[in-house]
Amino acid sequence: MLLGIGVAATYTGVTFYRWNKTPDINYLDANLDVLNEMGEAIIPATNTPGAKDANVAPTIVNMVKNACSKMEQNAFINGMKELMSFSESHFGQPFAKLTAADKKLAIQQFKSFTDNSRTFFGKARNRLIGKSFYNILCNYTVIAYCTSEQGATRGLSYDYIPGKFESCIKVSGDTKAWATK
Repeated sequence: MLLGIGVAATYTGVTFYRWNKTPDINYLDANLDVLNEMGEAIIPATNTPGAKDANVAPTIVNMVKNACSKMEQNAFINGMKELMSFSESHFGQPFAKLTAADKKLAIQQFKSFTDNSRTFFGKARNRLIGKSFYNILCNYTVIAYCTSEQGATRGLSYDYIPGKFESCIKVSGDTKAWATK
């Protein structure tokens, strides 16, 4: 019994330290190319530019540095390290050198860890610790892409001088979202 309490206390202490230590922000700056590859796995290039074409990494790093709590910064950096380690152990090569299908598979593996965000325990985790690596990566990739020149002008519909207001417009399956209001 005493051994079980000691193990639980040690695990809790290590986890608390991991969440509250000073984040290694320089790690993000050193891995901008990997962040662009991760963004490309979320928003791939099709007939429109992808996240790598829009160079989303500097914007993601800026948002992690300035808009995330210390716990979320640590969660993002640790998640990025775990993803890189996962790609090495499961695919035998760095994340940046994986095929598009393998990158998507690796990212999806981390999505499965965060699918409980709507349960009671998932909500409690988000409240206490902050968002997970996968959620931060997806949210910030979309924001960075949609606010980039490539994303706003070529990925989204863009009308720099809007015309008249039309309340009802027919939408087809290939209609893009609007970059302006």
